[in-house]
Amino acid sequence: MLHNDRRHLAQRADAAQASGRRTRRRVTESSPILLSLVAAVSTLALTCQSASAGQQTLKSRVFTAELPAMTSWLDLEGTAESVGSHKSPLRALTSAAGTLANELRRFQRQLVSNSWPQSSSAVAQTMAAATSPSISGAKALAKATNIIQAATLLTAMNRNESPFFYAMATFNGELKVPSVDALHAVLSCQADVSTVTVALEAFRYTNKSVVPTEALLLGTADGGPYIQDWPHNPPYYAITLVNGKQLLAAPSTSRAAPATLHACDGAFV
Repeated sequence: MLHNDRRHLAQRADAAQASGRRTRRRVTESSPILLSLVAAVSTLALTCQSASAGQQTLKSRVFTAELPAMTSWLDLEGTAESVGSHKSPLRALTSAAGTLANELRRFQRQLVSNSWPQSSSAVAQTMAAATSPSISGAKALAKATNIIQAATLLTAMNRNESPFFYAMATFNGELKVPSVDALHAVLSCQADVSTVTVALEAFRYTNKSVVPTEALLLGTADGGPYIQDWPHNPPYYAITLVNGKQLLAAPSTSRAAPATLHACDGAFV
Protein backbone atom coordinates (compact mmCIF):
# COMPACT_ATOMS: atom_id res chain seq x y z
CA MET A 1 0.00 0.00 0.00
CA LEU A 2 2.82 2.39 0.91
CA HIS A 3 4.58 1.48 -2.29
CA ASN A 4 1.46 2.27 -4.31
CA ASP A 5 0.98 5.59 -2.48
CA ARG A 6 4.61 6.51 -3.09
CA ARG A 7 4.29 5.61 -6.76
CA HIS A 8 1.10 7.67 -6.96
CA LEU A 9 2.90 10.73 -5.58
CA ALA A 10 5.80 10.22 -7.98
CA GLN A 11 3.34 9.97 -10.84
CA ARG A 12 1.69 13.19 -9.69
CA ALA A 13 5.08 14.91 -9.63
CA ASP A 14 5.86 13.67 -13.15
CA ALA A 15 2.40 14.66 -14.37
CA ALA A 16 2.67 18.12 -12.83
CA GLN A 17 6.02 18.78 -14.47
CA ALA A 18 4.78 17.44 -17.80
CA SER A 19 1.73 19.67 -17.48
CA GLY A 20 3.98 22.64 -16.82
CA ARG A 21 6.03 21.88 -19.91
CA ARG A 22 2.86 21.48 -22.00
CA THR A 23 1.49 24.75 -20.64
CA ARG A 24 4.66 26.63 -21.49
CA ARG A 25 4.83 24.97 -24.92
CA ARG A 26 1.20 25.64 -25.72
CA VAL A 27 1.50 29.26 -24.61
CA THR A 28 4.58 29.88 -26.74
CA GLU A 29 3.69 27.67 -29.72
CA SER A 30 -0.10 27.93 -29.78
CA SER A 31 -2.24 29.41 -32.51
CA PRO A 32 -2.10 33.15 -33.23
CA ILE A 33 -5.67 33.59 -32.03
CA LEU A 34 -4.70 32.27 -28.60
CA LEU A 35 -1.73 34.61 -28.52
CA SER A 36 -4.12 37.41 -29.37
CA LEU A 37 -6.30 36.49 -26.41
CA VAL A 38 -3.20 36.39 -24.24
CA ALA A 39 -2.31 39.88 -25.43
CA ALA A 40 -5.77 41.10 -24.53
CA VAL A 41 -5.57 39.84 -20.97
CA SER A 42 -2.03 41.20 -20.66
CA THR A 43 -3.33 44.58 -21.77
CA LEU A 44 -6.01 44.56 -19.11
CA ALA A 45 -3.51 43.71 -16.39
CA LEU A 46 -0.84 46.19 -17.47
CA THR A 47 -3.43 48.96 -17.80
CA CYS A 48 -4.09 48.47 -14.10
CA GLN A 49 -0.54 49.56 -13.29
CA SER A 50 -0.95 53.02 -14.78
CA ALA A 51 -4.49 53.72 -13.54
CA SER A 52 -5.60 55.54 -10.39
CA ALA A 53 -6.04 53.54 -7.19
CA GLY A 54 -9.78 53.09 -7.70
CA GLN A 55 -9.41 52.19 -11.35
CA GLN A 56 -6.49 49.91 -10.58
CA THR A 57 -8.63 47.89 -8.16
CA LEU A 58 -11.41 47.59 -10.71
CA LYS A 59 -9.17 46.62 -13.60
CA SER A 60 -7.21 44.19 -11.43
CA ARG A 61 -10.51 42.45 -10.80
CA VAL A 62 -11.20 42.47 -14.52
CA PHE A 63 -7.79 40.92 -15.18
CA THR A 64 -8.36 38.25 -12.57
CA ALA A 65 -11.76 37.47 -14.06
CA GLU A 66 -10.22 37.09 -17.50
CA LEU A 67 -7.56 34.57 -16.55
CA PRO A 68 -10.14 31.72 -16.80
CA ALA A 69 -10.74 32.65 -20.44
CA MET A 70 -7.10 32.15 -21.25
CA THR A 71 -6.92 28.99 -19.18
CA SER A 72 -9.94 27.69 -21.06
CA TRP A 73 -8.11 28.17 -24.36
CA LEU A 74 -5.22 26.13 -23.01
CA ASP A 75 -7.57 23.49 -21.67
CA LEU A 76 -9.24 23.13 -25.07
CA GLU A 77 -5.90 22.83 -26.83
CA GLY A 78 -4.68 20.36 -24.22
CA THR A 79 -7.84 18.30 -24.66
CA ALA A 80 -7.35 18.30 -28.43
CA GLU A 81 -3.73 17.18 -28.05
CA SER A 82 -4.64 14.29 -25.75
CA VAL A 83 -8.02 13.47 -27.26
CA GLY A 84 -7.05 9.84 -27.80
CA SER A 85 -6.57 9.27 -24.08
CA HIS A 86 -10.11 10.27 -23.16
CA LYS A 87 -12.80 7.64 -22.68
CA SER A 88 -15.21 9.96 -24.45
CA PRO A 89 -13.18 12.22 -26.78
CA LEU A 90 -16.20 14.05 -28.17
CA ARG A 91 -17.59 14.81 -24.74
CA ALA A 92 -14.19 16.08 -23.57
CA LEU A 93 -13.89 18.43 -26.56
CA THR A 94 -17.45 19.75 -26.40
CA SER A 95 -17.19 20.34 -22.67
CA ALA A 96 -13.93 22.29 -23.03
CA ALA A 97 -15.42 24.30 -25.92
CA GLY A 98 -18.51 25.15 -23.89
CA THR A 99 -16.36 26.48 -21.08
CA LEU A 100 -14.32 28.52 -23.54
CA ALA A 101 -17.43 30.02 -25.13
CA ASN A 102 -18.67 31.15 -21.72
CA GLU A 103 -15.33 32.70 -20.76
CA LEU A 104 -14.99 34.49 -24.11
CA ARG A 105 -18.46 35.98 -23.70
CA ARG A 106 -17.48 37.26 -20.27
CA PHE A 107 -14.25 38.61 -21.71
CA GLN A 108 -16.15 40.43 -24.43
CA ARG A 109 -18.64 41.96 -21.98
CA GLN A 110 -15.85 43.31 -19.84
CA LEU A 111 -14.11 44.83 -22.84
CA VAL A 112 -17.31 46.70 -23.63
CA SER A 113 -18.24 47.72 -20.09
CA ASN A 114 -14.87 48.99 -18.84
CA SER A 115 -13.83 52.62 -19.07
CA TRP A 116 -10.86 52.94 -21.39
CA PRO A 117 -8.83 56.03 -22.30
CA GLN A 118 -10.70 58.06 -24.89
CA SER A 119 -8.09 57.32 -27.52
CA SER A 120 -8.47 53.58 -26.96
CA SER A 121 -12.22 53.15 -26.49
CA ALA A 122 -12.91 52.65 -30.20
CA VAL A 123 -10.12 50.10 -30.44
CA ALA A 124 -11.55 48.26 -27.44
CA GLN A 125 -14.91 48.11 -29.19
CA THR A 126 -13.24 46.75 -32.33
CA MET A 127 -11.43 44.13 -30.26
CA ALA A 128 -14.70 43.12 -28.60
CA ALA A 129 -16.31 42.74 -32.02
CA ALA A 130 -13.38 40.67 -33.23
CA THR A 131 -14.03 38.25 -30.35
CA SER A 132 -17.47 37.35 -31.69
CA PRO A 133 -16.30 34.85 -34.34
CA SER A 134 -14.29 32.99 -31.71
CA ILE A 135 -17.34 32.83 -29.46
CA SER A 136 -19.42 31.49 -32.33
CA GLY A 137 -16.75 28.93 -33.16
CA ALA A 138 -16.52 27.70 -29.57
CA LYS A 139 -20.31 27.49 -29.28
CA ALA A 140 -20.51 25.48 -32.50
CA LEU A 141 -17.79 23.12 -31.28
CA ALA A 142 -19.64 22.67 -28.00
CA LYS A 143 -22.60 21.34 -30.01
CA ALA A 144 -20.61 18.99 -32.28
CA THR A 145 -22.25 15.59 -32.69
CA ASN A 146 -19.26 13.57 -33.88
CA ILE A 147 -15.49 13.70 -33.66
CA ILE A 148 -14.98 14.49 -37.36
CA GLN A 149 -17.23 17.51 -37.09
CA ALA A 150 -15.40 18.57 -33.94
CA ALA A 151 -12.02 18.39 -35.69
CA THR A 152 -13.34 20.48 -38.58
CA LEU A 153 -14.70 23.11 -36.19
CA LEU A 154 -11.39 23.27 -34.32
CA THR A 155 -9.63 24.06 -37.59
CA ALA A 156 -12.25 26.65 -38.48
CA MET A 157 -11.74 28.50 -35.18
CA ASN A 158 -8.18 29.35 -36.18
CA ARG A 159 -9.44 31.19 -39.24
CA ASN A 160 -10.78 33.92 -36.96
CA GLU A 161 -7.22 34.90 -36.11
CA SER A 162 -6.60 37.86 -38.44
CA PRO A 163 -9.22 40.41 -37.28
CA PHE A 164 -8.73 39.43 -33.65
CA PHE A 165 -4.95 39.71 -33.82
CA TYR A 166 -5.09 43.03 -35.68
CA ALA A 167 -7.41 44.47 -33.04
CA MET A 168 -5.08 43.26 -30.29
CA ALA A 169 -1.99 44.76 -31.89
CA THR A 170 -3.73 48.10 -32.34
CA PHE A 171 -5.10 48.15 -28.81
CA ASN A 172 -1.71 47.28 -27.31
CA GLY A 173 -0.12 50.04 -29.34
CA GLU A 174 -2.65 52.59 -28.11
CA LEU A 175 -1.98 51.71 -24.48
CA LYS A 176 1.79 51.32 -24.97
CA VAL A 177 1.95 47.97 -23.18
CA PRO A 178 4.80 45.43 -23.26
CA SER A 179 4.74 42.28 -25.32
CA VAL A 180 2.72 39.21 -24.38
CA ASP A 181 5.86 37.55 -22.97
CA ALA A 182 4.90 38.92 -19.55
CA LEU A 183 1.68 36.97 -19.50
CA HIS A 184 3.48 33.91 -20.86
CA ALA A 185 5.71 34.20 -17.81
CA VAL A 186 2.75 34.31 -15.41
CA LEU A 187 1.34 31.11 -16.88
CA SER A 188 4.73 29.40 -16.74
CA CYS A 189 5.21 30.60 -13.18
CA GLN A 190 1.90 29.11 -12.08
CA ALA A 191 2.74 25.80 -13.73
CA ASP A 192 6.22 25.76 -12.18
CA VAL A 193 4.98 26.59 -8.66
CA SER A 194 2.52 23.71 -8.94
CA THR A 195 5.24 21.38 -10.22
CA VAL A 196 7.57 22.14 -7.31
CA THR A 197 4.70 21.87 -4.81
CA VAL A 198 3.88 18.32 -5.95
CA ALA A 199 7.56 17.37 -6.03
CA LEU A 200 7.97 18.58 -2.44
CA GLU A 201 4.92 16.60 -1.37
CA ALA A 202 6.31 13.44 -2.93
CA PHE A 203 9.75 13.98 -1.38
CA ARG A 204 8.37 14.57 2.11
CA TYR A 205 6.23 11.47 1.91
CA THR A 206 9.28 9.34 1.18
CA ASN A 207 11.77 11.21 3.39
CA LYS A 208 9.87 12.42 6.42
CA SER A 209 12.92 13.53 8.43
CA VAL A 210 14.96 15.10 5.60
CA VAL A 211 14.82 18.79 4.70
CA PRO A 212 14.30 19.00 0.93
CA THR A 213 16.72 20.96 -1.22
CA GLU A 214 16.90 21.63 -4.93
CA ALA A 215 19.76 19.13 -5.22
CA LEU A 216 17.78 16.41 -3.44
CA LEU A 217 14.71 16.93 -5.59
CA LEU A 218 16.84 16.74 -8.74
CA GLY A 219 19.12 13.92 -7.62
CA THR A 220 18.72 10.16 -7.71
CA ALA A 221 19.18 9.62 -3.96
CA ASP A 222 16.29 9.42 -1.50
CA GLY A 223 13.92 8.04 -4.09
CA GLY A 224 14.59 10.78 -6.66
CA PRO A 225 14.53 12.45 -8.98
CA TYR A 226 11.30 14.12 -7.97
CA ILE A 227 11.64 16.79 -10.63
CA GLN A 228 13.48 16.59 -13.95
CA ASP A 229 14.83 20.14 -14.16
CA TRP A 230 14.64 23.16 -11.88
CA PRO A 231 12.26 25.81 -13.21
CA HIS A 232 13.58 29.32 -13.68
CA ASN A 233 12.63 32.16 -15.96
CA PRO A 234 14.52 35.41 -15.31
CA PRO A 235 13.83 38.29 -15.38
CA TYR A 236 10.23 37.30 -14.77
CA TYR A 237 10.52 35.00 -11.77
CA ALA A 238 12.80 32.70 -9.76
CA ILE A 239 11.85 29.78 -7.51
CA THR A 240 14.10 28.71 -4.64
CA LEU A 241 13.95 26.45 -1.59
CA VAL A 242 14.96 27.90 1.78
CA ASN A 243 14.85 25.58 4.79
CA GLY A 244 12.67 23.24 2.74
CA LYS A 245 10.11 25.91 1.89
CA GLN A 246 9.33 27.06 -1.64
CA LEU A 247 9.94 30.77 -2.21
CA LEU A 248 9.10 32.83 -5.27
CA ALA A 249 10.61 36.09 -6.47
CA ALA A 250 8.43 37.69 -9.15
CA PRO A 251 10.04 39.50 -10.87
CA SER A 252 13.25 37.58 -10.29
CA THR A 253 15.05 40.64 -8.90
CA SER A 254 12.43 41.19 -6.18
CA ARG A 255 12.51 39.85 -2.64
CA ALA A 256 11.49 36.21 -2.41
CA ALA A 257 8.31 35.34 -0.52
CA PRO A 258 6.24 32.17 0.02
CA ALA A 259 5.28 30.83 -3.38
CA THR A 260 1.61 31.08 -4.35
CA LEU A 261 -0.16 31.14 -7.69
CA HIS A 262 -1.37 34.66 -7.00
CA ALA A 263 2.21 35.80 -6.35
CA CYS A 264 2.99 34.89 -9.96
CA ASP A 265 1.16 38.07 -11.01
CA GLY A 266 4.40 39.86 -10.14
CA ALA A 267 6.00 38.32 -13.24
CA PHE A 268 4.54 41.20 -15.27
CA VAL A 269 7.71 43.18 -15.96
